[in-house]
Amino acid sequence: LDSNHTTLTDKTFEIEAGVFKDIDVSLPYQIWSKAKYISVEDEYDIKPENNIAILEKRLLKVPTAEIQIDSWKGEIPIFFVSKPIIFNASNSQDTDGNITHYVWTFGDKRRVTNNPITEFTFETVGNYTVELTVIDDDGLSNSTEINVSITVVGDFNNNGLVDIGDVTYIAYIVVGKLPHDLRADFNNNGRIDIGDLSKIAYYLLGKIDNL
Repeated sequence: LDSNHTTLTDKTFEIEAGVFKDIDVSLPYQIWSKAKYISVEDEYDIKPENNIAILEKRLLKVPTAEIQIDSWKGEIPIFFVSKPIIFNASNSQDTDGNITHYVWTFGDKRRVTNNPITEFTFETVGNYTVELTVIDDDGLSNSTEINVSITVVGDFNNNGLVDIGDVTYIAYIVVGKLPHDLRADFNNNGRIDIGDLSKIAYYLLGKIDNL
């Protein structure tokens, strides 16, 4: 049946006795794999009409692409310059096979991998589009993208500098008024605590040179 549930016209193929050939059948409304002769009855019979070719065809499905950023739960991802970001494509799927390649584009940089998880560090402040293209074992592909904003380290309100608003943001996390944001884990102990609050306060006051 075609896309309008109309029966397709049968097609007849001729081959010489004993010869196996690939046949490519194209239909405008869907993508098909190549049809191959799986077997030929009595391949030594010189009468073509006695040789029956068995064709195998299957409808290929395009994979789906999905990007997640493991440490981000908000709407527009905001991250810090020179800090690694983990991008996760594990929710991408290919229902009739396997995804073999993940092609990541970070601004003007491209990376191809067979692993759905990759890490990338932006070295310049700005707004970037991250694109993911997944390719399956049939050669079909699909793409998606996500926008990320890269700002200076400690700039949680995305105004281009570290100020009292950023210190207040971490203070609210420490006292439980806001959910944890691991970007604020300046002492790298896996949680947001008074040490991180003290560090950004000292940075704002000029007591330390970096976060």
